[in-house]
Amino acid sequence: QAIMFIFKSLGARCIQFLDQVVPHIIISIRTCGPSNLRESLLKQVATLSGIVREHLRPYVADIFDIVEQFWRSRHLSTIFSLISHIAVGVPDEFKLFVPQLIHLYLSSLDEIQLAEVMEMERHVWNGGRNLKETERLRLVIRSVRGLRGVLRNFLHVLVPALLRLLDSMVPFLSHNSRDQGDEYADSKSDSISVLILETISALLTCEGTDNGLRVIGPQWGDKKVDSGNLSAKVVQPLLRLLTGRYRADLSVGLSVVDTICVCAQQLGVTTWRSEERRVGKEGRSRWSPY
Repeated sequence: QAIMFIFKSLGARCIQFLDQVVPHIIISIRTCGPSNLRESLLKQVATLSGIVREHLRPYVADIFDIVEQFWRSRHLSTIFSLISHIAVGVPDEFKLFVPQLIHLYLSSLDEIQLAEVMEMERHVWNGGRNLKETERLRLVIRSVRGLRGVLRNFLHVLVPALLRLLDSMVPFLSHNSRDQGDEYADSKSDSISVLILETISALLTCEGTDNGLRVIGPQWGDKKVDSGNLSAKVVQPLLRLLTGRYRADLSVGLSVVDTICVCAQQLGVTTWRSEERRVGKEGRSRWSPY
């Protein structure tokens, strides 16, 4: 902390000292015993990246090795903060490691069997211990959403992974599950489902853009040649969720409708097929009073 205070005071003048400080911090993160110390060091590296920005380039590879080493640790929230700082401070170098980051995201999303997580955490809740798994899941999803601009070339793998996760939650979203009186599992699944849907919507708005940050306007476009392909694949699973035998919670149902609307805007009016409009209206009619 003292070193970071000095670096903040020096500003750009601290760059000459990076090679004397950063390697030692990285070694300490890898080898230190107390987790509190590691947590503090990770935060200091994130702070440092905001100070020296592109001058941290020689150490990005080592930083991503640390990210991968401690991905499944209790430091995940701090690691995501560090990743975000690197993405802003050293964007060109960061892009080289996006495939490695995508692999970590997908491994986290695909390895989670939500039914098992809910069952396990239900017992953990009853035992009075701290909960971890669903919070880790939220952190991963929020990180994907926050970095959507630099992940736009990998939407074709991220969005299906999120849809598979959402599909695994369908039994928890049924009103029938609420009859069993498990309010804990219901509230957990509802909030995660809404977060997944909001993230899918945010990712889809990046489809077919150069910088991943285009905001779709109020009018449906019909001249987007290179966008909408992914949206077309997303629509049908969402429509099935609205019109199938499961009836989702209100907040989840409205989030599904919002995501379908994003898909429709991405597809454009000329490619929003009549069948999808018809089924979509049928599903949205359940939520129109709200």
